[in-house]
Amino acid sequence: MAKFLAGTLGLWAIAALTGCGGGGGLSGPAQPVQPILPSEDAPASYALTDPSCQESSTPVHLAHTQIRAWKGDEVKSQRVELVGVSTGTSLMSEAVSETTYDDVYERDCDVDLGQGHFCDDVRGNEKSWVNSHPLKLLRVCRDDFDYGRTSYEGVALDSIHYIGKAQARYKQLAPGDTALEPIKLSVLPEFIDYYSNYPQKDGQKVRLETWITHNSAHFQSPSPMIALFPEKAGEQPKAKGFFWESQFVLGHEYGHHIDFTRNGLMLSAMGLRWQPFTHRFFDETAFATSGSGASDRSAVHGAVGETFADLTAYYAEGGTGDSLRGLPCFGVNRDPANGSFLTGEAKSLTEDRLAALLGQVTEPDKPCGSPQFRDIHYIGSIVAYALDQSFARLTAASASFTPGEPADIDQRYRMTIAWMDRYVAASKAMPLKAQGADWLAPIATALEGVTEDFLDGFALRGAGNDTNAGVKRGICTILKDAFPVMQRPSFALAGGTCA
Repeated sequence: MAKFLAGTLGLWAIAALTGCGGGGGLSGPAQPVQPILPSEDAPASYALTDPSCQESSTPVHLAHTQIRAWKGDEVKSQRVELVGVSTGTSLMSEAVSETTYDDVYERDCDVDLGQGHFCDDVRGNEKSWVNSHPLKLLRVCRDDFDYGRTSYEGVALDSIHYIGKAQARYKQLAPGDTALEPIKLSVLPEFIDYYSNYPQKDGQKVRLETWITHNSAHFQSPSPMIALFPEKAGEQPKAKGFFWESQFVLGHEYGHHIDFTRNGLMLSAMGLRWQPFTHRFFDETAFATSGSGASDRSAVHGAVGETFADLTAYYAEGGTGDSLRGLPCFGVNRDPANGSFLTGEAKSLTEDRLAALLGQVTEPDKPCGSPQFRDIHYIGSIVAYALDQSFARLTAASASFTPGEPADIDQRYRMTIAWMDRYVAASKAMPLKAQGADWLAPIATALEGVTEDFLDGFALRGAGNDTNAGVKRGICTILKDAFPVMQRPSFALAGGTCA
């Protein structure tokens, strides 16, 4: 049975974050000793368009299909060419090794273990989900056919198309770099948590059953996998579109695959282990010294991981954000070109926002679209905006690039890859006693390295601010505005001033 650790798009829609079942094992839920209460957020139902195909063994090459695509505020249907997509034992491509559908993963937790520990095992580690049913391999037998947007086949074809585009961009722009192994694709799985000892208002304790819906995730272990979760039953009929219809969403999850492929071993060596339920890194070093797996460096690393996934998705799509901005509640917030959130608040990492990320203050829940700064995705979007502005400042200073043109966006993608590699290395070199804003220093260190590489490789216009000194001063100013809490922005003089 497979156990998985995940990194998500950042819209966990678990009905109640208040515990799982009390059996403690990893072989599926224990026999209930309390009444099971299904949550109100049950997933929508889906069906196969072509059930007989699942029993066939005939290989099929797929050349075209009908997909749906977010375009600004609407979703459009279009016929697309499929590259390297076929059905053997299941739907597959160069980027996807196999596709499964309607999988069921479960885990047991216990509210009595206390807030933040509901899903811990006996050693204090967070339990992973376990597949409790045989996996169903999804086959697609009809070429150039519209399977429908809420069929298993339709969701799979949308997803494999967008994953293929993300992989192709990486291969194009990072040739000769770390090879990416094919991932598995799980279409509309049920991820179920059972929360024993969940108290109701009348004092009765029940075993609450919850599902993950309206989300997507990249899983690291035991092998790379991207999951597209179902919608909520009550919300699907009202939804304008779905996550699997967004190139940005699939590109974001594939960005996590790129990150962990390139930097996962170093993160593990640093003692940082990803935990899906809390959606943060577990810091093994901090746990050994203080008994808590939460640390300032783990929180910042989590946010930067979201930065990387957002930027690679954004640049892989050409830097347009067409499939991002229309996504309800968070699309505008995650657009790297936007300097403010949907609420009009500037994308700037202030002392109070950093304190919220690090858990030093209690931040109240906010309505849809309002930035929640304890959430690593919102902090990651601040970093993404600052980096995009910095990369744009670099390319604009060189006659080799025209702002916004494909070559410019391609170069920003390459700089994102190089920046992330440098960031992880700079973080590894940091003293473990560093605290708070200290952990932002690797962001600046990595950007300095990328800047120096660019200045060595491209001739600048050499007039006005388009000189080495002018570019460095401009980048320093960008970081100073975006990170007022940062002690020394890139290329700053003593005291933090820009030359």
